[in-house]
Amino acid sequence: MTPGLARNALPLWIRFVLFFGVLLTLVGGVNLYVHRRAATTFRLETRGRRALGAVLIAGVFSLFAARATSHFVPGVSDSTLEVFALVGSVVVLGALLSTAFLLPLDLLRGLFVGAVKLKAVVTPSVVPELAPPEATPEAVERSLPEPSLASSRREFLGRSAAGAALLLGPSVSLYGGLFGRYDYQVHEVPVRIPGLSPRLSGYSIVQLSDIHFGTYIGEPELRAAEAMVRRARPDLVVLTGDLVDHEAHYASMVGRLVRRLAPLARDGVAMCPGNHDYYAGVEAVIDAVVRGGGRVLRNAGEVMGGRDGFALLGVDDAHA
Repeated sequence: MTPGLARNALPLWIRFVLFFGVLLTLVGGVNLYVHRRAATTFRLETRGRRALGAVLIAGVFSLFAARATSHFVPGVSDSTLEVFALVGSVVVLGALLSTAFLLPLDLLRGLFVGAVKLKAVVTPSVVPELAPPEATPEAVERSLPEPSLASSRREFLGRSAAGAALLLGPSVSLYGGLFGRYDYQVHEVPVRIPGLSPRLSGYSIVQLSDIHFGTYIGEPELRAAEAMVRRARPDLVVLTGDLVDHEAHYASMVGRLVRRLAPLARDGVAMCPGNHDYYAGVEAVIDAVVRGGGRVLRNAGEVMGGRDGFALLGVDDAHA
């Protein structure tokens, strides 16, 4: 039995438990780290710490609720799931990005503190003469060494850098969730094939990959894909896997996409599946493509352009 078949043979609830267990451990550790660093950097009081903790927990809950509800609670509207998914992804991704920005700072800070301590051990220091035990509190305070300007400056710079990292993560995540997700780009890649017939010179192929129709990707993305393909005016459209995320009932969106794209290309639409299509249910995805008027190439190929054409090969998911 191949690894892919063994993986897919596991019951759905076991796969969910394993997936959520690993993800919860990772996200929980990240949230704890961000919570502690934010509380220290911004000097949060008890109420602020609790509010920040509530936001982080709510983000994790929303993210997992959106994923689990789409599987186990039928009838919930896609708009409701999208709100849960958007809130959860913005909070969780913001914490992950803040961690990515903070860790290098903390690493440098740790190295600097270690170097200072090592220097203090190697270089003997002069212990200041403290006031006698019977001295007044004012005398004791006057006898203590004042913090140097350099140490105060380092503390200010460290807090400023940490604060910027903590604020930058959620800001980038919020922008991505609201605007960046629709910032599509078209990349033109010229391909030179020696010996190709002049008849096929300028033959254009549009490749769409990893659409992941599901909780996060729906009708707006489908319309955007159709508009981009319409502007490109290709000879052929190829869909190269991971068209559906995890939920089989979203395979119908793949069929709608193929039906919209097929008339826009002279040679129609060809598709090969990816690993997420297997997670969702590859037969449902393939059936949707075929019903939509597309061709499916699973370790198969076809010649485009006749005898002087080229071979279009579709390779199946390696583990499936």
